[in-house]
Amino acid sequence: MANYSNWNSVVEYVVNNLKELILSGKFTVGDRFLTENEICTKYNVSRSSAREALRILSAVGYLEISRGRGAFVSSIDDSDFSFFLKNFHSENSQCLRKVIEARLMLEPSAVAKAAECRSEENLKKILAIFNEMQDAFDKHDVTSVSALDEKFHMALVDATENEYLSRINAFIQKNVSAYRAKIFRVEPYFPLAQTEHRNILNAIVEKDSAAAKKMVKEHILTIENYYSAILKLS
Repeated sequence: MANYSNWNSVVEYVVNNLKELILSGKFTVGDRFLTENEICTKYNVSRSSAREALRILSAVGYLEISRGRGAFVSSIDDSDFSFFLKNFHSENSQCLRKVIEARLMLEPSAVAKAAECRSEENLKKILAIFNEMQDAFDKHDVTSVSALDEKFHMALVDATENEYLSRINAFIQKNVSAYRAKIFRVEPYFPLAQTEHRNILNAIVEKDSAAAKKMVKEHILTIENYYSAILKLS
């Protein structure tokens, strides 16, 4: 029987076990990884949990998922990730620009509105996610930070209580996860992201809409600036 008690969720349990498996030396880059069904059987979890775990590991760069073919190992260690990230950016730069543009058009204004009108209930949800994320930051758990970061940005927009904004934002966040999660594995960005999330939360707590808008915009642009810098690496 699987023991999930040490993890915040079943998905987190599966992600961390699969990550350990990838880093164990049993795989080489390019190897076919476990299927959803194999993960379900091995860890006694649902298919949806297995699918989400694979998506997260793909987002942070350990796996590459090919539709119709399965998941393949793309990284087997936690050494300098800059070279891989540079190649990823080169192949996806146009898509990245569009995603960042979409975020800049929606998130800063939506979060400013959320800061202005957020309820105590919504603030509690944001705080709960933030506290989980801070714990993951402190443990330097990149995979958990990446998953919680997506939840945090979705919860911020959800606090507007505008279902149309939430639906659009959810779509954007799912598409941006691959870029955002990979950059968490670059050392200089990791502590900076922790500080930026704390600044955003403080603005929400204080109901400071101008600061919230400014902090979110700066946070999104930080990702773009890091990718641009990495692209220039030799």
